[in-house]
Amino acid sequence: MKFQVQAIACAMILLSQGALAAESKPLKPDVVAVQDGVEVTLKDVDAEAENIPEKDRAGFFDSPKRIESTVMGILQKKEMAAQARAQHLDRDPAVKAQIEAAITATLAKAQIDHYRESLKLPDFDALAKEYYLGHKDEFIEKGKVEVQHVLVATKDPARNDADAKALIGKIAAEAKAHPDHFDDLVAKYSDDPSKSKNNGHINNATSPKLAPTFADAAERLHTPDEISSIVKTEFGYHVLKLIKRIPDKQLEFEQVHSRIVARLKSTYIEQQMTQYTNEFRGRPLQANPDVVASLRTRYAPKDYVSPEDAADDAATKTQQDQQAKPADQH
Repeated sequence: MKFQVQAIACAMILLSQGALAAESKPLKPDVVAVQDGVEVTLKDVDAEAENIPEKDRAGFFDSPKRIESTVMGILQKKEMAAQARAQHLDRDPAVKAQIEAAITATLAKAQIDHYRESLKLPDFDALAKEYYLGHKDEFIEKGKVEVQHVLVATKDPARNDADAKALIGKIAAEAKAHPDHFDDLVAKYSDDPSKSKNNGHINNATSPKLAPTFADAAERLHTPDEISSIVKTEFGYHVLKLIKRIPDKQLEFEQVHSRIVARLKSTYIEQQMTQYTNEFRGRPLQANPDVVASLRTRYAPKDYVSPEDAADDAATKTQQDQQAKPADQH
């Protein structure tokens, strides 16, 4: 039902772009729209869709407005191309060269795609198992350290650094003497504005997103209820209490099988494609030095000066000025 509604919406939007003929002829099954005798077919839209990454096509065309824009764009290009042919612009040498270049580029892409699709792929399942056994350290799920902390801010205008140090020292002593009272310390002393939501808990305290000194202090805690030394960050002074520590976990092959296969397949195809394209670069090449050199200025305006020439001219002028100074002074 949703698809039908969208289809009707697409059609209505397109019809709104021009007057509907009083007696419209039925369109061929593969024709999307017609304007002034110019047709847009599904093949035309397919060709246009090739310009959109495959992973984005479904989302792109799931929009009446984008369908309208695409169809109207194709119609406009087709109508202007017809006008160009009527004016024999397709016979212009420069235009013919561009057409040939477009054909060459399209065929080259088609050949690349064909070569990729025709590749005979090895048994990646067996290779994946072999890779896993040789690189098990790559497939470790990093553990997490959860801590609770008290922050004594040093940016409080009513408290200097010495006062902050004295206060955090008092908190650290109380925390080590009574770890079970840490909730009370957080409530009474912590300047962390998020404490009302998390009561000072940091679920992933060794995350690289946190201050390095804070993460390092959390990493050194191993026993639940263990209290850290005083830690200094840009926010102030902290005392941490370890809540729990989840150790690193070795992932089983079945858990990473698809990931390894995808990586090996991608690497293999990339290597094969690089090898294929490098074959062309490695073939003997004969170049015309004079013609190649002429390309540097072929498209430059008459008054164009290359950066290298400008630098040489400046250096020459500087040298001439320096040589002229003794004569002027004399």
